[in-house]
Amino acid sequence: MIALLLLACFANEGAPLAPASSTEWLLVRSRSERIGPLEWEQIGGLYLRGLDWRLVPSTTSEPETSRMVVGSPQDHPLVANLALNFDVTFVNDTLYFRGVAQPAGTGFVTYDTDPDGAGILFLTCGANAEGVLANFQTPLNIKFGQYLLTRGGEQVETGQNARHFELGQPRVIRLDLDHDRLLKSAPQNADGRALRLARGLVGYAHVYGALGATDLLPYAEQLLAQRDAIERARMKFAGRDHTAEVLAAYRKCEEALQLSPNSTPVFYVMYGLPDASNAKNFGIDAVTQRKQILFNLTALAVGAHYEAAIVHESIHSFQNLEGTRLVDRAMAEGVATVLSQQLTDDLSDADALLWTAEEFEAAEAGRKRLIQAFLRDAPSTEDEVQKHWLILGITLPNLPETPSRSAYYVAWLAARAWLAEDGTRGPAELIRATPDELLAALKTL
Repeated sequence: MIALLLLACFANEGAPLAPASSTEWLLVRSRSERIGPLEWEQIGGLYLRGLDWRLVPSTTSEPETSRMVVGSPQDHPLVANLALNFDVTFVNDTLYFRGVAQPAGTGFVTYDTDPDGAGILFLTCGANAEGVLANFQTPLNIKFGQYLLTRGGEQVETGQNARHFELGQPRVIRLDLDHDRLLKSAPQNADGRALRLARGLVGYAHVYGALGATDLLPYAEQLLAQRDAIERARMKFAGRDHTAEVLAAYRKCEEALQLSPNSTPVFYVMYGLPDASNAKNFGIDAVTQRKQILFNLTALAVGAHYEAAIVHESIHSFQNLEGTRLVDRAMAEGVATVLSQQLTDDLSDADALLWTAEEFEAAEAGRKRLIQAFLRDAPSTEDEVQKHWLILGITLPNLPETPSRSAYYVAWLAARAWLAEDGTRGPAELIRATPDELLAALKTL
């Protein structure tokens, strides 16, 4: 089993969230015809609802395939083997968890991953099969890498499996390495490679979903079709230690801003499609409360965009991003852009904005018109208005010659103007400036 994965796997009804409709799960059965009151078809219908699955005996379990295992160690060898991985043992019909004997009727639930990243749901309830699932009728909300103890239908304890990371430290997860590892061991035919890659991505479906992947098998096929773009990114970043670089960028921001957040972020370094978001802060993890940030190496293999992005997104982890007006969202981006330049050596204006030189020149040519248009739209909370200012690939209807995400540029101008008003202001002051204060500085240009 491998490191903690952060992906919700149960809906409120008690069934796991489908990671991908095209991913087949195996319900690995024991010798018995039923577990407690439930037959195997009922178990599959309850816990694997919405997924493609089939029933197999434990002796034929395919390790590279997503699995759900239910039962007691006496009649289910795979349960006995898996239990040891989670520090669960049984002595004289008593369940021991981490060396502590549990009262009768205690059940153990966990959802983790196989070595290739495919999911595995593991349920057991003491040494006897009778009543194994009786304790699991209460709604569950656990995640990859999290365990749950139940008793009498109630949740009595929940926490992370032994592989959990220290929440006080930022975490970098290298999905780019997982991608390469999966393909290295995949079959040579296209269908086999796509299926192996899709199964390996299941554990991080929420991350790939932030890049638009709604079904992992077609998405894996798209990634394979972009192998030339991914290879260019691999060559550009060859020999780079992304973990060290991302953590160094975060620490540099922490020192410059003189802030200590309540929780540190988790960063995902990955290969996505080249026309997808290059970097993204995509929300809060429900269990750890970490901010989740991704870096799409395929899209960042341009100039010094990667160097800008790792600082830019680190800045976001210290910001309050709850504002709903265009000015709120834009100024957060402008501040992060200015600070990425201040904290990164020799970063050009175009690279700081994650633009090409031509895109920056187009924005400069339309500077006055962009400022005027932004001042008009600044109070807006309408998605239709904001998307033309903030979303990659969508330009302003009245200024189609300017680049997409022009709000970053206008807010960058505003942040620079605010700093110029007082020569004593630095990163620590800029991060604390309000959107309306920055907007007032923009009006002076």
